[in-house]
Amino acid sequence: MTKLPKKTPYLVTKGGRHYFRIAVPKELQQAVGKKEVSLALGDLNKAQAEVQAARLGADWQGRFLRQRHAMGIAPLPPAPAPIAQVSRVATHEEIQALASMLGRSSLEADEEMRILGPIEAAWGPGQDLGVAVPNAVAGRDLEGIAERAEDALSIHGLDLPADPVERRRALYTFGKEMAKALKGKRLRDEGELVETPSALPLPASLSGPDPSTLPPAEKPASVLRLRDVYELWRTKSKAPAAKTSNRALEVVNAFEEACGNPVLVNVTRQDAQKLREFYLAKGLHPVTVKDRVDWVRVLLNYEVEEHGRLTTNPWPRVKVEGSSESATDRRDTREAELTTLFSQPLFQTYELPSAKNAARDAAYWVPIMGALTGARITELAQLLTADVFEKNKVWVIAFRVTDPSWQRLKNKPSKREIPVHAELVRLGFLDYCKAMRDAGHIRLFPMAKVSELNGAGGALSSWFSKLKTEAGWGREHTFHSFRHGVETILKRAKEPKSHIDRYTGHGGKDIADRDYTHLQAEDLVETASKVLASGLKLPRVFPTHEWAAPPVPRSILRTKTS
Repeated sequence: MTKLPKKTPYLVTKGGRHYFRIAVPKELQQAVGKKEVSLALGDLNKAQAEVQAARLGADWQGRFLRQRHAMGIAPLPPAPAPIAQVSRVATHEEIQALASMLGRSSLEADEEMRILGPIEAAWGPGQDLGVAVPNAVAGRDLEGIAERAEDALSIHGLDLPADPVERRRALYTFGKEMAKALKGKRLRDEGELVETPSALPLPASLSGPDPSTLPPAEKPASVLRLRDVYELWRTKSKAPAAKTSNRALEVVNAFEEACGNPVLVNVTRQDAQKLREFYLAKGLHPVTVKDRVDWVRVLLNYEVEEHGRLTTNPWPRVKVEGSSESATDRRDTREAELTTLFSQPLFQTYELPSAKNAARDAAYWVPIMGALTGARITELAQLLTADVFEKNKVWVIAFRVTDPSWQRLKNKPSKREIPVHAELVRLGFLDYCKAMRDAGHIRLFPMAKVSELNGAGGALSSWFSKLKTEAGWGREHTFHSFRHGVETILKRAKEPKSHIDRYTGHGGKDIADRDYTHLQAEDLVETASKVLASGLKLPRVFPTHEWAAPPVPRSILRTKTS
């Protein structure tokens, strides 16, 4: 089955406004008087504009066929019984409002053409407007602009009055507004400044609901704000993680406070600069400021790509002095840091801390595993007892997501299987895993609290931060420093990059390594053996005679905050 076209024929969007455009066939251009017909569709959202463009396209194709038939080019005219459309006669108030909108839309399109490029705002076929409009205003030939007026009314399901006098009155109203627009264009051609009039509210009978009160997905570009885009992005089919969503919401709040919450079609470079200065005034590091400012661009890219009410991203890239420097220069763990950390009673005698965030046995095993595997703290804290198993005669740790409601991995390469390090085996890790399985535990570290915001590693990370500070580590050393250390050790050992990436869960840029190399855990046994961190010299202290597995919780511990 062939794919249907994605774009709506005849619909053009520029500057957040929708236009109907159709090319006039060459053989009809002299009779029609135009090479192209263009109509501004007013303040419609994209879905409404698509329907209206399709309806107008069918109507104009019918007109072209009738003209061909009249010229003897087409043997048959259009079908004589078109689908009846429900319409009513326009009131004088509605005629005046729509005539003003037609004139304003023409000047607006003319202004866009002068700024962005051609969007010729033709009003339809018939006599040249330079002749038809003066004739209408003079009262000599009001019917010369009838089709333009009918087009403007039909968008709203309205007809011209049937009474001859009222029909002339309506056409004269349209003629005056069209004359104003033509005069404005002529003066602009002569270098005069002619402002496009402000949009006037439509009568209640035509305006429908206030567009600013519509759901975010239905709002037209003219009233679309950043919070609307955020709400759609937050609830998209592949919803972002809670932590990511909260970060984006914080940026939206800052944008509204710093920039005054403009509609997105009015966003300027000055708004981006205002947001930058807002964050810098709060004392944030330039790296953090650039990240926050760029978040607006991320949200607007989503709107452009998924909803199309903005055709281009209006958010510029602004420089933040100092943003090329790292906020904190992270370092790998070296012998001195490892010695001071692992010489504490926790690791020498299995003296488990009482702090709740320490997560009991996780306090002992997770730092050691981090130093030997380079795994992220959340990857370790969310492990299940079933994630440690024997495969092809090799004991394996599988980093994977079994329950998406609370487990997460950073990216696709993070899903991996690696061998259990020989040092972990010596320290009794496999015995610990068996004891937890025998006790009926699903999670390997069931006391590690799970947060909706920070997953299974958030609370444990907070505890480790205090532990490493007590051990004399500075800001440049964090749990993530273990990951730096493993990478550094393996590179010094001249281990192949494909093996390092597979062991640590990095994606890599080489397509051969990333997509065409399929290493298994047994292929990484030698890689793991090279991770011999100096300073990590521990006695085997598990199990102690008083140790017992913790009670099995009724459900996974879950908190909404970190």
